[in-house]
Amino acid sequence: EEIEVNVFKKLEKRKVLSNFEKAGLLSKAEELVVALVAVVIIPDDSVGLMVLQVVVAKALVIGAIGLFVGSVILVH
Repeated sequence: EEIEVNVFKKLEKRKVLSNFEKAGLLSKAEELVVALVAVVIIPDDSVGLMVLQVVVAKALVIGAIGLFVGSVILVH
């Protein structure tokens, strides 16, 4: 048996969202999300710096995979 829970309806029924909006918190949260998306999605770095970031990220992923495989081998 599935029980459907609608969080927004419960928050709306308790008037939590309207109180947050009256306090201006929802608008501030929206501004924060938009700013975060702008920083994460829109790169303002040079091409060289972006390439360096990708290389470092790939090296970290390869290192993590190596450590994981090594731990599996050592356990057995």
